[in-house]
Amino acid sequence: MPEPIPAIDVSHNLDGHRFETTVDGAHGEAVYQRIGNTLHLVHTEVAPQLDGHRFETTVDGAHGEAVYQRIGNTLHLVHTEVAPQLEGRGIASALVEAMLDYAAANGFKVVPQCSYVRAWMRRHPETHELLAPGARV
Repeated sequence: MPEPIPAIDVSHNLDGHRFETTVDGAHGEAVYQRIGNTLHLVHTEVAPQLDGHRFETTVDGAHGEAVYQRIGNTLHLVHTEVAPQLEGRGIASALVEAMLDYAAANGFKVVPQCSYVRAWMRRHPETHELLAPGARV
């Protein structure tokens, strides 16, 4: 199990309908739309923490992360977790998508070891070109 993510400060921009944070120079944000008394998450920008081998985000004060291990030119996607209050809101999906976008942009192949990542990639066959030789979803 990965180490817990330390608490970070999140600012709320009421005019822009977004929550923002910056950790170690990396920026993250979650954009929402308010409909009545409900906030609908419409976009999450996830900040890569390259020194910690993870992507993380904070929404409504709760954390989510996707952890990878780099071996050569391959990213082994080992763990995805969001706080219980974030489940079902697309946060884990945004984390996985950010991790795969990072892999594609940097020429990495991936080995999905996390069951959530494997299931996500099965639903998104356009990501299969990122699979390392022998890796399966």
